[in-house]
Amino acid sequence: MAKIVAFEGKPSSGKTTLSELVERELNSAGISTLEAKRYSSENGMLSGMLRKFTQQDIVSRRDTVRSVLYHMLNYAEAMVAAKRYSEDFEVILMQRVPWSYLNIIDAMRGGSGAPEFDAAGGLYFITERWARLAKPDLIVYLTAPQAVLEERFAERTDAGVRLGSDRVHRLLISRDDKPYIAFLREYVDGNVQVVDSTDMDVAACEIVEIIRKERLLTRAPVAAQAGKTASERS
Repeated sequence: MAKIVAFEGKPSSGKTTLSELVERELNSAGISTLEAKRYSSENGMLSGMLRKFTQQDIVSRRDTVRSVLYHMLNYAEAMVAAKRYSEDFEVILMQRVPWSYLNIIDAMRGGSGAPEFDAAGGLYFITERWARLAKPDLIVYLTAPQAVLEERFAERTDAGVRLGSDRVHRLLISRDDKPYIAFLREYVDGNVQVVDSTDMDVAACEIVEIIRKERLLTRAPVAAQAGKTASERS
């Protein structure tokens, strides 16, 4: 059964870049790894539609709904891939967890950053059940100085469209993420590792090492498992 590692963090913290770098490093080290978001966007049932989707700054309510819907569909496809290939890979990398969308809504409402404060709401009820489907074994929470995040966000483009000026993303970038990190620690029984992503290459090496240690601590080596199976059969 694959271990699921989810990347979380503010906008422009490096979730996409680092998940792809880490996938490449793990695969080259002989650890079979699937980056679920990219795989689903290229091969999923909705991949054709999602590839045509162009991101844009969030200015209106319609932009907000459009952006959340896109990310939720993309994440749902990644969850399907994670469940489908859980027996075929040792590590599956995800970008975000379902609670991320509640955190975004909470930020837009000027909330504290702790989704449990809305535990009586319908969105919390749906998210709580959705979050069970592909619960990560480890969350890597990416951080960087606010100035770095703002600079990265100001340089973002998608299909030639310049991004980096909308209020929602800037609100998320400036938001205190400690309450959300604390919430995530409860969600995965404390297994959240915070990694500074200012230097992407350094961060990738640190994450690979974290995942290596996590595999050794929670899962017997493949060779040992194979030996046990063989002895049981004889």
